[in-house]
Amino acid sequence: HGGPNLISFYALPEDGDFSITNIFGDLGDNAIKIFGESSVALNLGDSWVGSLADVSESDGYWLIIGEDGNLEVRGTPTAPVSYTLNEGNNLISYPYLYQQAIGSGLSGTGADGNLYAIYGEGVMAANIDGEWLGALDGFEGGSGYWFVANQGFQFEYNEPTPGAFSKQVQPERPQELTFAQSMNQ
Repeated sequence: HGGPNLISFYALPEDGDFSITNIFGDLGDNAIKIFGESSVALNLGDSWVGSLADVSESDGYWLIIGEDGNLEVRGTPTAPVSYTLNEGNNLISYPYLYQQAIGSGLSGTGADGNLYAIYGEGVMAANIDGEWLGALDGFEGGSGYWFVANQGFQFEYNEPTPGAFSKQVQPERPQELTFAQSMNQ
């Protein structure tokens, strides 16, 4: 959708060309900029400039586009991915096509007790006494997530069971509670 999109990749090209130009080239000038956790790429029309040159299977990204568009990346699955998180905010990927609940994805991985919260695009869940509470109820393929860690640790998501998780339908938001999505959460 037009504006900021919090994305990641569960598949990347087999040829190993993970460059910004290769991955986002089909969006043309509709792709305005891409932010990683500590990097950025800006589309000047005929070239990309900035510190972000390639995407990674372990990172999440804010993709800013001017209007609705489609991004299609073909390749081999990226999962499983090992993550090394630092204390504080970490923008990471979700490396599976299939959705899964937060508890299913993190249970037994060592991540549960090391996280304060997880933020998605316009949603979040807080770890309150070992229970995940909030509007974010699971992980989706193609989405990125901010993991807020209380200390550094390593983990891998549990592999999802296809079809085992279906996202709950959220009621329509009342007009007085609407918001504009921003990468500044």
